[in-house]
Amino acid sequence: MSKHKDKELLKKRKKKKEDKKKRRKNLSEEIKVSLPHKFSLLENYEIVLSFINSLLKRVSHKTKVLTLNMMDIKSMDVAALIYTKIILRLLKKGNKNLELRGYYPSNHKIKDFLIRSGISIGEEEKLSIFKIRDGKKVNTNLIPEVIKDLENENIKISLASQKALYSILLELMDNTEQHAYPDSTKENNWYFYLQPQEEKIKFVFLDSGEGITETIRKQNFSLSINNLEKVSLANTFDDSTILRMALAGYRVSATRKSNRNKGLPNIFNRSQLEEIKNLKIISRKAVFNFNNDLDLIEELKGTLFYWEVDIIWCMI
Repeated sequence: MSKHKDKELLKKRKKKKEDKKKRRKNLSEEIKVSLPHKFSLLENYEIVLSFINSLLKRVSHKTKVLTLNMMDIKSMDVAALIYTKIILRLLKKGNKNLELRGYYPSNHKIKDFLIRSGISIGEEEKLSIFKIRDGKKVNTNLIPEVIKDLENENIKISLASQKALYSILLELMDNTEQHAYPDSTKENNWYFYLQPQEEKIKFVFLDSGEGITETIRKQNFSLSINNLEKVSLANTFDDSTILRMALAGYRVSATRKSNRNKGLPNIFNRSQLEEIKNLKIISRKAVFNFNNDLDLIEELKGTLFYWEVDIIWCMI
């Protein structure tokens, strides 16, 4: 009798151990997450980046299903949408068997925005003429294509805004190519998206490279003061200050080389002239937002540029 009881007890323990192992395996194979209520990368920096960075840490090659619960989202901006979509694309690239599931927001306006932007779960995608464009090198055809897409939707912007758009996009695409990761296995793409909304167009450009501030720190740039004294940027200033200096056109130079960084000051000057509006930049842990620069705890992978232009004529 005693031997029989011992045998039954061992069987129960073995089954309990196997069940526990199975549950752990299932947990690693399926990940369920709820998105923040205020899913705005341009306002709710830390919360949104913390959420996305946790996905990057948790999803592995063993993960079979990623379920996104978006039901409680109350607000979302185009920057958060595009950055999330690109991160999901990178996760799929690293795990080709990853299946994306989810629940759409209860808010029908946000749900429609998601679907039109190309995030469709369990239903047919609503095609939008404004798609995410991407590349690794400078694409001179991008700007004429964007202007044509806008005109096809009867949306016009001023000639000054068109010139600014041409100049900015060329600068940003060139920066992506020039400041890519030295390691060719890492992501070195640019991504571009626009969203017409009421009387303005919102533009988002993401450079997935090392980031402005990281590039400056790694190359050991120094700041020339009155063309005499040189101060090491990496050891003296925080990231947001370095980003603002680069935008303002301070003379930044590497050892025995001059780099006047004309691209970023050009973008900043066009913002000052109001050819573009509401310029915001997030580069890794640095945020440029005019009088509200920040140094973040969480980190964005690369550099994100956001700006707006006014629509001068629209008939939809």
